[in-house]
Amino acid sequence: MTIVKSGYLRPGVVHASIKKLLPLGLLLELTDGSTGLVRRREISWVDTDYQLWRQKYTVGQRIAVFPLHIQNGRQEFSIRLVENDPWLAVNERYCTGALVSGCVAGVAAFGVFIELERGVVGLLHKSQLPVWANQPIEDLFWVGDLVKVVITSIDCDERRMSLSIVDIRSFRWENKTGDERDRNASANGANFDTPPTHLSMGSSPKSIDIHSILVIEDDDVQRSALKQWLQSASQQVEAVGSADEALALLQTYSPDIVLTDVGLPGMSGIEATRRIRTHHPNVRCIIMTDWSQADTYAAELEELQAQDVAFLIKPLLPTDLLEVLTRTVLSTSPQRTSAPTESAAAMEPGVLTSKPSRTPRSSSNPNRTSGVNKLRKHLTRLLRTTRASKVVIFGMDTQQRQIHVVDEWGKPQLHEDAIPHLIHSPVRDVAEDKQPIYIEQADEAGLYLSNLSPLLSFAACIGLPLNIDLPLAYCLFLFFPEPTISSKTVCEYADASALALGAELEKTAFLERWAEMQRVNLVGDLVRGLVHEVNHHLSPINFGLDLLHRRCERLHNLLESDIKHAQVEMDNAARTLGQLIQSVDSLTRTARSFGQMTVLDKESIVRVDLVVERAVTLVRNTLDAPVQITFTQPEQIYVTHGKATHIQQVVVNVLLNAVQQIEQLRPQSGGKVYISLAKSTRIGVPYIHITIEDDGPGIHHQLWQRIFELGFSTRANEGSGLGLFLAQRLLENSGGCISVDKSMILWGTKVVIDIPVHIA
Repeated sequence: MTIVKSGYLRPGVVHASIKKLLPLGLLLELTDGSTGLVRRREISWVDTDYQLWRQKYTVGQRIAVFPLHIQNGRQEFSIRLVENDPWLAVNERYCTGALVSGCVAGVAAFGVFIELERGVVGLLHKSQLPVWANQPIEDLFWVGDLVKVVITSIDCDERRMSLSIVDIRSFRWENKTGDERDRNASANGANFDTPPTHLSMGSSPKSIDIHSILVIEDDDVQRSALKQWLQSASQQVEAVGSADEALALLQTYSPDIVLTDVGLPGMSGIEATRRIRTHHPNVRCIIMTDWSQADTYAAELEELQAQDVAFLIKPLLPTDLLEVLTRTVLSTSPQRTSAPTESAAAMEPGVLTSKPSRTPRSSSNPNRTSGVNKLRKHLTRLLRTTRASKVVIFGMDTQQRQIHVVDEWGKPQLHEDAIPHLIHSPVRDVAEDKQPIYIEQADEAGLYLSNLSPLLSFAACIGLPLNIDLPLAYCLFLFFPEPTISSKTVCEYADASALALGAELEKTAFLERWAEMQRVNLVGDLVRGLVHEVNHHLSPINFGLDLLHRRCERLHNLLESDIKHAQVEMDNAARTLGQLIQSVDSLTRTARSFGQMTVLDKESIVRVDLVVERAVTLVRNTLDAPVQITFTQPEQIYVTHGKATHIQQVVVNVLLNAVQQIEQLRPQSGGKVYISLAKSTRIGVPYIHITIEDDGPGIHHQLWQRIFELGFSTRANEGSGLGLFLAQRLLENSGGCISVDKSMILWGTKVVIDIPVHIA
């Protein structure tokens, strides 16, 4: 039987009636009386139809299905392949020899399954990996990773595609920007240059979070396989062989997810799930079963399904677990939903100022975390909650007897000429003596406020000390437009805010000290390379100087007797002098860049392009590894207000990480790193993008955010996990951010550093 669909005849399609709606799909009755199965994932390509399949299909309904294969003695079918089989026109979108992008859908001992588009999966056999990829295949590839592969063969009849990355480096830098498009791929083909919006079942790798998972499986082999796969997907896993062991473990262990088999020795998986739901309602439960057990226990399973228990059919596929980790689990976990962060202040475009303006901004890339001024965020909330007109944080140097404004928010503007007199005002009393004040009638305070009143106009105020252990003394003042402080709640909220602001100031000071320590560590890491660079140039300089000296002597003698040979000697001396100039120039640039890393600087107007050039020069000239670093100079001059050493420290950190990853992957042949600068405007705020792209091993997609966590390092037993964490914090303090823009396994990584700028 055939049906007409999308303009072509599709052989092999049959009709069947729905006999029963099972928890995990449809039980079919065919015209010959035999039965078949349609798994839930084979129902539709459309997410809404996939999720609402029970509303769409009813018992007795006649449907068209496409036969797949026989599993456990029962024929399985697909509905979605009737609607659209991507393999029917796959030769129109792909051809052998084409470089394409894909996403890892599964990892096996013999190779990796790569999804090029929904429904089209190819095999990257382990024999098709480059010789320099000498890690175990399960370490190289994780589910959800992005990859570049070359198609070596296509068999549409068998729905098979063979892939290779043996010669992947020959494709890498065809376009030096690293943004080449896939060759021979049409507009309808897959594009995985950015993370895909689906994985087999419509899931997104962005949504995969790290979970703690308890596996209950009595079969040793299956239990081990489940544990290893989940761990390869970055999950934290405990595994036991019975329900009794699991319930005992749950007395001290609180997982996010429990994954249990139905058939267990002693207590069944269904009964275990019921008890877990009763005593641990926040734990998500997933039951593994086969079709026969699903039919036998249909009523019990449907009851659990109504309680948000998910199900998986055995034998499991990697995509089954991926569906659980993405769609089924996360879509119904309100505890994992976080409120959006408040935007940071940003500078007005086209104006060079010493402070950022108060124009809020937000990031256009949801993967990137915008820099947030935490003090400003607290002050904004404090102003809104207490209905004060102005909130100010004061800092006092108890040695110099000076008071300054650390941060402020609200109206009216402060009169700066009154700040020097604050040392004789209640600000000193609160900051140094740690005595809070509550003044409800400012006009009745008389002389007590005589040196504070000129700062701004107010009718009432609260002054609270920030009890923190820092060299300066700090205090918080709230100024109110009305002659009363409205309620006890306002005072309590102000007290709590003072604690939060004090903690934030301590954290900021701690990060600054930590950043300084890390900068010193960076200097130490670069010293070895600096010594090598100096030694590399000193010998040629010494020999060149000696040679130049002797040539000058010969030239002096020849000028009196042989003008022709004197000219030749003069040309030789000029060449020697030019070589010496180049060596000295290189040493000078390295010394300047290195010197910039060894000193602390204050906030000022910074030429970002020059800072990046110094960082590139420093790393390039202190390398032992055979890595080529290329910096594309921008056509414009970019300036911003900030600390040059912080920007340089961030760039050096990222460059060193790229170089170290390449060196670890290919210690002999090395690789390349490209750095470029560009500008853009988001919500009226100009930004400079520092793009650093390498051809290193790439970063597993689940780690794109984690590499910026404190203490996290992708290099086993190496690295402090401090550099990128501090890089992110340093940028956030200035309203910038750093993120992994794109990373593909064995292809490389692109990191983007965003800094708010002014263009000169």
